[in-house]
Amino acid sequence: MSDKNRDETMSDKSKENVEIGVIGTVVIKDDIGNELLNKRNAIHPRNMARVFARALANEPNSSVYRIALGNGGTLTDASLNVTFNTPNDGLPPDVVDWRSRLYNETYSEIVDDTSSLLGTDPGSADQSGTRTGGGANPDGETGTGVVSNDLGNISEVIITAIINANEPNNQVAIGANQPESGSFVFDELGLYTSGASATDTTGYVNINVNNKSSADLTTLVGGETYDFNYTVDSNPSQNTCRFTVPTDIGTPTFGDLVEALNTGDSNWGQPLLNNIALKISDNTTLYPSTTAKETFGFLQLISGSAGDDSAVTVSPGGQDNGDALDMIAALNATILNPVSGSDAGVENKPGDADGEGERLLTHLIFQPIYKSSERQITVTYTLTISVGRTT
Repeated sequence: MSDKNRDETMSDKSKENVEIGVIGTVVIKDDIGNELLNKRNAIHPRNMARVFARALANEPNSSVYRIALGNGGTLTDASLNVTFNTPNDGLPPDVVDWRSRLYNETYSEIVDDTSSLLGTDPGSADQSGTRTGGGANPDGETGTGVVSNDLGNISEVIITAIINANEPNNQVAIGANQPESGSFVFDELGLYTSGASATDTTGYVNINVNNKSSADLTTLVGGETYDFNYTVDSNPSQNTCRFTVPTDIGTPTFGDLVEALNTGDSNWGQPLLNNIALKISDNTTLYPSTTAKETFGFLQLISGSAGDDSAVTVSPGGQDNGDALDMIAALNATILNPVSGSDAGVENKPGDADGEGERLLTHLIFQPIYKSSERQITVTYTLTISVGRTT
């Protein structure tokens, strides 16, 4: 083949390649008009291409289903210098391909306005498999949804999520002296398709302790002995966790309680937890076992395993001849219905949309945003899509 013919052939092939461009822009504003963010995001090439193909084939899991917020996008050192992590887009250093996740997802909302669950937080595992839902309160929320616009040679998809003043649960009002204290903090967000979690999820049970965080005082008393009962995973045998609050503590915080039970603190009588962990919302650095966790104000018991067999149940204690008081009653708490774990979705599973794993389509990392219970914020996510010309 002559050089001229070779060049013409290569030129013809290049013209046959359809160049598709997707640009994502995120604008976040609060209800008094402050613009908190205006930034472009990273696109996940592999997952976006798969969604385009599924949409053209009229297959499920081919649209934007939920928007997720997290707090693992940045690192702040003692000098308040902020380091930004690399967005997860399925390319190095992100090595988990189609299973990419936010670094530490803490809250999400369904934005698919064809879903009966619009505006709710469905829960989805983070990298560790322990992210749980329950922080949404969509009452009175209007405007959330996904729409497309025809702009001639380009089209755009606009995703709108409204985070109400009381979402997520367990926020406090911004104080005059500490404007960031008690706020819900997020520094990353992303868009997901529908489908099962891309990682195994863990079973858990929430205990309603009336919207508390790690810094709040319990109603437990120093010197008293308390217990509660629980089962874990597929083992039907009942376990009892029994502990005595040290007298020198007086009234412990929820962080004190969680840390003591997670670590088997000898000062509390070395309470033993069998393959479960306690968590509670935490904005401090005082309690390593629950640092940066978000449980939406619940005291949460989480299984140490993940998958279909992962489960936790809790029942009241104080039933052993009066030797111990029931911790649940002493906390004026209510045990909620347990949530079982599940196996991760697979990459492709024709005929079983629920068995397929959800896919992260975009990932954006930014300077931390602090949201209090006084403010409503609106997230407007615009995906601008263009297709190059072929001949």
